[in-house]
Amino acid sequence: MKRTVFGWSLSFAIFIFFLSAVQHTVADQKQKISDYIAMGQYDEALQAQAAFQKHSKLFQDFVRLFGDFNATLAAIAILLILAGSWAGHSKSTSPPRIRFTKKFPQI
Repeated sequence: MKRTVFGWSLSFAIFIFFLSAVQHTVADQKQKISDYIAMGQYDEALQAQAAFQKHSKLFQDFVRLFGDFNATLAAIAILLILAGSWAGHSKSTSPPRIRFTKKFPQI
């Protein structure tokens, strides 16, 4: 169980790291576009705009994928909770416990 949780946590961290790297690239390209336009280099600005649109679309797709993944996990969790409440609690097969009816003095 610990390995599974560690694996999911690690993959989630890598996904978030990749997402932040793409977001950083998009911000850099947006800055390059405005710099190229300010310098009058319109061909480079068009190339940077094409790269910006490609990476921006990639970022939006990853955010949408992350949202769909969270929605799927939430739906599975709700179904498991409902299945658990519908199944009810099974009777324990362990022997009954000894219950003390009297309070013993503290030492």
